[in-house]
Amino acid sequence: MSEWLRDIRHALRFCRRNKGFTAISVAVLALGLGANSALFSLFNALVLSPMPFPQAERLVWLNTTYEAAGFDSVNVSHADLQDWLAATDVLESAAHFSQTGQNLTSPGMPQRLQGARTSWNLFSLLGVQPVLGRTFLAEDEDPQASSAVVISQRLYESRFGGDPAVLGRTVILDERPHVLIGVAPSLRIMAEVDLWTLFQPSDLSARGNRFLNVVGRLEESASIELARGELQRAARNLESRYPETNEGRGVRVLTMGERQAGDARPVLLALHAVAFFILLIASANVANLLLSRAAERQRESAVRTALGAGRRQLLRHYLSESLVIGLLGAAAGLVLAWITMRTLVVVAPPEAALRSAMVLEPEVLAFTVMLSVAASLLFGMAPALHLMGADPYSGLKAGAREGGGRRAGLRGVFVAGQVTVATVLLVGTGLIASSLTHLHAVDVGFDSPRLLSLRLDLTSSRYDNDEGRIAFERQVAAQVAGLPQVESAALISMLPLSGRNTQTTIRKPGEERRSLAESEVALIYRSSPSVFETMGIPIVRGRPLERGDTPSSPGVVVINQALAAKFWPERDPIGERLVLGRSDERQVVGVARNIVQGERGREELQIFVPYSQSPASFVNLLVRTRTDPASLSDAVLAAIHRVDPDQPAYRIAEMETLFADSLSAPRAAAIFSGSFAALALTLSVLGIYGLVAFWVRRSTGEIGVRMALGARRSSIFGLVLGRGMRYVLIGAALGLAGGLAVGKVLEGVLFGVSATDPLPLFLAVGALSFAALMACYLPARRALRIEPSQALRYE
Repeated sequence: MSEWLRDIRHALRFCRRNKGFTAISVAVLALGLGANSALFSLFNALVLSPMPFPQAERLVWLNTTYEAAGFDSVNVSHADLQDWLAATDVLESAAHFSQTGQNLTSPGMPQRLQGARTSWNLFSLLGVQPVLGRTFLAEDEDPQASSAVVISQRLYESRFGGDPAVLGRTVILDERPHVLIGVAPSLRIMAEVDLWTLFQPSDLSARGNRFLNVVGRLEESASIELARGELQRAARNLESRYPETNEGRGVRVLTMGERQAGDARPVLLALHAVAFFILLIASANVANLLLSRAAERQRESAVRTALGAGRRQLLRHYLSESLVIGLLGAAAGLVLAWITMRTLVVVAPPEAALRSAMVLEPEVLAFTVMLSVAASLLFGMAPALHLMGADPYSGLKAGAREGGGRRAGLRGVFVAGQVTVATVLLVGTGLIASSLTHLHAVDVGFDSPRLLSLRLDLTSSRYDNDEGRIAFERQVAAQVAGLPQVESAALISMLPLSGRNTQTTIRKPGEERRSLAESEVALIYRSSPSVFETMGIPIVRGRPLERGDTPSSPGVVVINQALAAKFWPERDPIGERLVLGRSDERQVVGVARNIVQGERGREELQIFVPYSQSPASFVNLLVRTRTDPASLSDAVLAAIHRVDPDQPAYRIAEMETLFADSLSAPRAAAIFSGSFAALALTLSVLGIYGLVAFWVRRSTGEIGVRMALGARRSSIFGLVLGRGMRYVLIGAALGLAGGLAVGKVLEGVLFGVSATDPLPLFLAVGALSFAALMACYLPARRALRIEPSQALRYE
């Protein structure tokens, strides 16, 4: 141990004496280690860290599956859950909840909040203790008891000012009084929820009504595999007992870790793989720097050997220097990772899970240190072994220096490897960016500029019948359309590009009704007549919806072009009839242009029905303005409150913003891949520059001799460029092959671009070649300034 400490002190002195070399090495390593540390902190928070509940390893998440329709995750009905629990003994207990919006109208201004209806035992099953007051008890579910509500600490502080006297106060939720009994911390399994209420027995009756999220706690002796087998057998039993509602329905059991990771696990693993390759590039660069230094330290190594130092001592000495550089790089990398994560937290939504990703967690620190040690061994081994293998007698000769062959070749291999990785990343980034460009160019079918949207939930008692909802729709549309600077207004049940959809089965009259898995399904929009004018959706045939389409008039429907082409490809669909759902037969009166609801580039069957003939509880108000939509939001809210003072509106946004948000996932992929590609390109350029600059410096004599013998400056320039570019060309060729392979992997998520699209390939090679030429240019210019007489004296 004392020998290691002595070598560490020598290494610190070496770094202090060679500040420039150390600074460059540490900076290069910090880039690679910082990227890995930031990603691991996110992976640790989302995948590895247990849920913050007592004995979280025993918590499981239950879903229904419906494989016949391609659904592997459907919510659970209360009747199915009770039968599962009765048929098995693998669960100690289970609790259920369903997230839903709720209107808080008193005290204060009306506010739409994200709430959850739960069973009484949810908090006790999770082991969550209240911040203030209490959580639910079994007697709170008694229909004769006062309705109780538990609020989040966030709502307690923002709405009630953190006043402890709030306990026992009556608040009005969805027009019903509730007694506030406690304040609970935010639950990670439903981070956005601000209040919890209890289910009413009438909410849970129908077996086919699947809307519950279910959390269970395993018995101490039960394993997750046993639970899956037992619950699957119980589900199969229900299939035979209740074929009408349960045929093809299974059960899926996940650990809470599997559930919280979701789709993040493969994405984060892929990003980690990329970050690891970035670290390999950084390590190769530092190895090249150390190899360059090795030429100058060959005499030092020879002196140590002549004084009796053995191979083990030399290896320990040089690896100690690598280790110190690696640990310094780890410290700088942690700083970069911390800055990166803090920046992401600032720009991320408040509910984003990455807010729990902390770089300074012990697991992240340990990971970074271990990675830096591994990198130190990786980049330190080659120069250490070279110095150990050098001839000590040649090293003691005056003017002895690098012969160049084997070590120069090794540095070239490192550079070619860096270029390969950089090319692969550049090709991948080019494909993703090209896909994003094509997504942006897709015609969404409506005019998004100057369009404001607001969300309204008509769930209070005054809207528990069709007449109340229809009257609200007509009054609000008239009030808002009458505002100055408003062109038109309409209500629609489903907002395009929102990621949400409502579907119905469709068929021609006389066709036999089939199962859901075999039926044609269309997206259904319940809309005001003015929706086509407000959204700018052209009617290509027939007429739009009209005010004359009332509950007492014949049922009508406007279909989109995709549905018309599928059902009536060779004749005019106007006047044809269509059956929605079980038996809702309607006449086709118009054909509208296709609009994009979810995935761009995919034609979806869509129908528009008059809101007055099929009113919905959850609607969006769309307002076409003559000016900036954001400037009219207060006036629109005032118009809504003139119709109903207790009706809150929320999710107020411009459609242009929603349009941009709908591309957030591919945009994030482009940003991440572009950042990694830029980092890899930068590190590769540094490696190329270092290789060529070192060769020029070590070949001063050779260049001088060539110039003294009459070599032209252009030939010297070409010689220097050739030394660097040959490794670039080798790396680029290998990188193109790797890029094509990556393109094949990405093909399933790319839009409008193939894996062999020449433009991304050309741009990747072009960007890399230009950067490599610039990296070679400066050393080449330095070579041209060499005077033959000075070079010969140097030699």
